[in-house]
Parts: sequence; structure tokens; C-alpha cells
Amino acid sequence: MAGRLASSGARREFDAPQIHFGLRYRSPAIVDDPGVPIRHGRPDADWRPGSEPGHRAAHAWWEASTSTLDLFGQGFVLLRFADHDGLPAFERAFAERGVPLTVHQGGDPEIAKLYERSFVLVRPDGHVAWRGDDLPGDPVTLVDTVRGNRGEAASGEG
Repeated sequence: MAGRLASSGARREFDAPQIHFGLRYRSPAIVDDPGVPIRHGRPDADWRPGSEPGHRAAHAWWEASTSTLDLFGQGFVLLRFADHDGLPAFERAFAERGVPLTVHQGGDPEIAKLYERSFVLVRPDGHVAWRGDDLPGDPVTLVDTVRGNRGEAASGEG
């Protein structure tokens, strides 16, 4: 069986780190990071997972037996590595739109360094939707953007 699998081209199909590690999801529901150039094509030899919008969020051990990847999948997740007075308004914006959000406070400086920003919003599929060192002044617009309904905020529909 292993020989047949090897001769079938499976290695070429599945041994593709540029797909698994370098894939960037482009969508109007992903908020680009201003001032940070978008990487195109194959990742270079120094590529490491992190928190660039559109990329898969990086794996790190959040707790002894919990990976950051274990935190994703049930709704949006905000990984926060700093305090911010705007957090209640941010959480309220998600709640008012009926968008599930869980907030996880990070305390490990190595994970904070890996994720590069004080606040990283991860979609249920594990892709980074937005990141920043400050929470947005208008969190409702961000919620509408990342859920793919930017027009609702302007039209007043909800």
C-alpha cells in the first residue's frame, strides 16, 4: 500500500508547505494591516507563522495542554496581549450583531511576540481577520466587515 501511495503522486500533492504554511486568504472580510506589505507567492526560507491578516493564526502552547489552535472554531476569538478601555465596547459590538466572540488574555511574552500585535482577531476557520495594537474606535464597522456585512452598518439594517 505504501509503495502504491508513493508512486501515485501523493507526496507532490500533500508535501506542499507553501500551501499549508504560506496560504493567505484574500477577502473583503479580512482587514489588511496598514503599512505592512502583503507577501505574494511562495514563502521565503525565513517564513514563520504569525498573525498577518488572511494567514492562518500561528500555533503556540497557550496553556500546558492547549494550543492556540484549540481556541478557534466556535466563533471569533480575540487574543489580547494588553489591556484596553475599549474592550467592553468591542465585546458589545459583537454581541449586538449576534456574532459569537470569545476573548482570551495572553500572558506569555513569547506568544505575544509571535503574534506581533496587542490584539488579534481570529475567524472560526483559524484565519486572522484583523490585528492591531489598539482596538478600533468604531468596533461595529469592524464586526460588520469581518462578518461580511459592511453594507448593513451604513444602511442601518441589522
